[in-house]
Amino acid sequence: MVPFLGFAQFSFEKDNSDTAQGPNSAFEIVSTVKFTTVDSGTYRWLRTSKNYSDKINSAICDNVLCYSPQDDSASFFAEANSSFKMKCNFYPNQGCGSNDVTIKIFKPSDRAAGEIFTTFHSYSWCTTTGVTEVNTRELSLSPSPASDYLHVDYGSTSTKSIRVIDILGNVMLEEVNNKVSTRLDISNFNKGLYFVSIQDGNTVSNKSFVKK
Repeated sequence: MVPFLGFAQFSFEKDNSDTAQGPNSAFEIVSTVKFTTVDSGTYRWLRTSKNYSDKINSAICDNVLCYSPQDDSASFFAEANSSFKMKCNFYPNQGCGSNDVTIKIFKPSDRAAGEIFTTFHSYSWCTTTGVTEVNTRELSLSPSPASDYLHVDYGSTSTKSIRVIDILGNVMLEEVNNKVSTRLDISNFNKGLYFVSIQDGNTVSNKSFVKK
């Protein structure tokens, strides 16, 4: 549960703990937050900041409507003790990298109640033309969180390229092998979220892990 400021009669909690992610070929990547009210009334969300990679855009959805990427604020009504999801739809448009959008939620009729900030996160990874994305269940990573070493199990003896990418899209480690499983040294990585991308012929599999 994210703490609120002042005496706000509302609160919210993250519905997804990880950064929403997908290939840059996806139409949209959706990050969600569960919003819970205590009092009924008209609330307002205001986009306070956005940090995009090249080409990427986004749109906010409250409990009533989804707005255009050009809309940075809107009002909505919520009943007392109601729970619903607010979403940020990120549109990769073939862009790659990490993206953040922060919104502020408050009651215009009662500014003394305080305000809440929450940030939506997404990451879109780059795919190569002609490459097909495969189900991430074929790729197993352990442990997560990991500290010194990451065990990667792909289940294929074909020659494949393995890359570890940070949330800014930087390739931190890369190797080519034909092993069913391998161990990667991540001891010199900074703490944070990373992605393992395996390209096997014309297929690619991606999965995230946390370095602690």
